[in-house]
Amino acid sequence: ATSTWDKFRKERDFHRMHHKRVGQEKNKLLTDLKRLRKHYSQYEPTIKELRHKYEVAMKEKMLMRLERDRINSKLEGLEKRLEGQKT
Repeated sequence: ATSTWDKFRKERDFHRMHHKRVGQEKNKLLTDLKRLRKHYSQYEPTIKELRHKYEVAMKEKMLMRLERDRINSKLEGLEKRLEGQKT
């Protein structure tokens, strides 16, 4: 009878230790998650600022291309007019 009780006690202790270990791991993971969220929340304003700068730069680039194309077509038109006047 005592060996049965010893078995039950060992099994109980095993499950109790496992439960405690799982609880500790969960708490550690939660603290790590909170720490990482706090860490990455600091980067959010920087990311937004960089994204805004990128969008502004790309917009300026497109406007410059449009202006370049417009000036090139104007130049071609003037060259054709000049060529037409020479003959």
